[in-house]
Amino acid sequence: MKTKKFLFSIATATVLAGAPVTMTSCDDDDVNTVISLLDLLFTSADQLNGTTWASYGVANGEQYLSMIIAFGNGQVEMYSEDYVDSNGDAILQSGTYTLDTQNNTLTLTLNTGTKVYTVTEFTQNSKLTLTYGGKTITLQPYSGQ
Repeated sequence: MKTKKFLFSIATATVLAGAPVTMTSCDDDDVNTVISLLDLLFTSADQLNGTTWASYGVANGEQYLSMIIAFGNGQVEMYSEDYVDSNGDAILQSGTYTLDTQNNTLTLTLNTGTKVYTVTEFTQNSKLTLTYGGKTITLQPYSGQ
């Protein structure tokens, strides 16, 4: 009889010890939140070095290049539909950039002024999403074609 009580006590303790673990669960939203937080983290401030990104717009059913940003050794060059000449052609802006990996901000100091973008998504060699002034800009790697 003592053996039966002992085994019952062990079984009960095992169930009680595992209860907090088995009762804790997370749904897909929790998992996706953790994954997107991990995606936001840059492994170094130099991850943009040597990359070129482009965003595209659509006008009259035609896709067009709305922005190109090229990063290299702290230097940046940008063509943007926000800055055009009298003919409507994008003006090349050049300057420097810094990437704050703690706050996920990208600061572009260009000949037209300084802009601080919030990086809302980054997947190396795949996707870069920025926000500025309430506008979301989704960029993809640009190969020049």
